[in-house]
Amino acid sequence: MLGCRCWGAGDSRASIQAACVGYPLRNTRMAPIETTDPITVAMDHPANAGVLAYLESRSAGSLSGAAGIPSCSPTHLDDPYYGLGTHPDLITHLWDDLTVELPAPCAWVVWGAPALVRPDNGILFGFAHGVYLHVLRLPAADHEPYLRAARAQAESFAQEQGLEGDQRERYLAIHSGPIWEYSDGSQFDVRDLGPDWVIGRSLDKEPRWCLRAYEGI
Repeated sequence: MLGCRCWGAGDSRASIQAACVGYPLRNTRMAPIETTDPITVAMDHPANAGVLAYLESRSAGSLSGAAGIPSCSPTHLDDPYYGLGTHPDLITHLWDDLTVELPAPCAWVVWGAPALVRPDNGILFGFAHGVYLHVLRLPAADHEPYLRAARAQAESFAQEQGLEGDQRERYLAIHSGPIWEYSDGSQFDVRDLGPDWVIGRSLDKEPRWCLRAYEGI
């Protein structure tokens, strides 16, 4: 699993920076990714309304080098993997690992956050922030299968850790439900983005889920 904790409004800039320096990195890409044609984000499209409002609301206090910029290429930054205020392993997971089956490059920066945008229509279908959190926009038909898979994975981990009773139920809710709890106690409810979003759970074959997200918009 990626990351070791979540970050929220109560975490200081220094603590997040320290985590991104001290956290053991895997084979994170060190150079800016290659891009093809510029992507035009559909800022006025109803499908983007919820996610754009959310990303804009958190941009002002972001550590991102692109904070306050509605839309830009990753190459706007010298090193987008380390310059967006999001853990570089998480950006690698979003931009490189999840996208291996996509037919076109979709990595983009929206309101300072690493995002996935379908280039032919400008619809967002994924983004990440902090150390661990990433979300995907899935077609309605894929919601229940994805959530069942997330629940099964969480149940397996809970059993491995010997969790029981209320402790087990809390673990399952955190690791398979729609609400993400940050280290400062604040929460993010993915349903606030719209009915088609889910919290990414790093499931087996998640690149296939990412392809379904791309195809569904």
